[in-house]
Amino acid sequence: MSLLSHPRLNFDILPYPPVPKTQALASLTFKPPPLDGSLTIPEFYDWHYHNSPEHPVLIFPEEDGRQRTVKWAETTQAIHTCARILQRTISAEQGAETIVGIFAASDTITYFTLIAATFRAGFAPFVISARNSPAAVAHLLSTTSAKHVIVGSDTALLEALDAALNLMQESNPSVVLPGRSTMPTFEEIFVADTAFELLPPCRPDVNSLALIFHSSGSTAFPKPIGWSHRQLLQLAVVPYFGERDLTGVRLSCHAMPMYHGMGASQTLWTATMGIAVTAARPQSPPIPATPENVLMSAQATGADIIFCVPSFIEVDNPGLDWEYFTLTKQYTGSYVPNGFGQYELVILVRLRYHTKVQQFKRSLQPNQYHIPSVINGQLDGQDAYYTSDLFVAHPIKPGYYKVFGRADDQLMHNTGEKARMLVMLQL
Repeated sequence: MSLLSHPRLNFDILPYPPVPKTQALASLTFKPPPLDGSLTIPEFYDWHYHNSPEHPVLIFPEEDGRQRTVKWAETTQAIHTCARILQRTISAEQGAETIVGIFAASDTITYFTLIAATFRAGFAPFVISARNSPAAVAHLLSTTSAKHVIVGSDTALLEALDAALNLMQESNPSVVLPGRSTMPTFEEIFVADTAFELLPPCRPDVNSLALIFHSSGSTAFPKPIGWSHRQLLQLAVVPYFGERDLTGVRLSCHAMPMYHGMGASQTLWTATMGIAVTAARPQSPPIPATPENVLMSAQATGADIIFCVPSFIEVDNPGLDWEYFTLTKQYTGSYVPNGFGQYELVILVRLRYHTKVQQFKRSLQPNQYHIPSVINGQLDGQDAYYTSDLFVAHPIKPGYYKVFGRADDQLMHNTGEKARMLVMLQL
């Protein structure tokens, strides 16, 4: 089974055209790496070891309250130290993609480093939500043929993985179960080593598997979604198409799980445009995030922006229409009515090759910088991604919508039968 699902487009056009010059405009410590496809994400870490050694990457409060800033020189050393641990632990077949599951609820700093180290070790990390049931974990490991699983040290996760592996064995007695190891601690990978040397250079194929996320599993078992090194670079340059220079800006990720796409993306954005991640002090087990300790730690680390789930935000007086939004002119999408007064957002895939940044910014449509990882339909004869997200239109403001729900929301009864919630609501 291939985990990479590409639309029917030409993926062999390199180098990429230049991105807009919106990042690192005034930074004295961050030098952006080449973003033309000549280097991949794991190569960026080595690049910054030599070219941006004094630029901040990770910031957290020490136990005594002092602020600790980890710069690229130390971060890269920790990535390579962890990568060496993984290479000693995990056997890889020559020429084969080695998928390494990460099933943990670790602190942000250690999890960040582990994802980056898995890239740099030559493996494809598969970040698995710690909220998954044993049955869901078994399904994900079986579907992806994961070679190894790195599991958190807390009892609940260890028991869940044991149960998942037992389910795999019961359903297929001849299955080769993945190996397992406990997640390294912060102290094991952030060590001072005067004799440190970088690992030998790596150069993965840009079209090979780089990373696996999975869907939420709200309608069935979660589905693994593979990203190639090329697609990761597309995600990594997204901030360059924004209006704000984020280099050196401190982004609080205290409440953002690293197994979530928006959490794991920081392993990319720190390397491409130099944003700095602030988080809670690394410790095992980690302190669960609450609105109170997230705000306190974000303030202690001097965060400029707090990245968190909506449940962490309390809005006392949001004002009129705060829940409505509109797409910018940079994106091409369509709202398709479903017949019940809601609309589904569809992202169109139109590959256009531009040589001028100005033209690209005016007509930003899915192209070699923005190709969906999943194509599940067509609209007006063009490949498209149907998001299954439903929106309702603003009653008097054209072009503004708010989230209504999901087209595929289902309720599972105690009999095991499933019913679509939207259909039930119409009864």
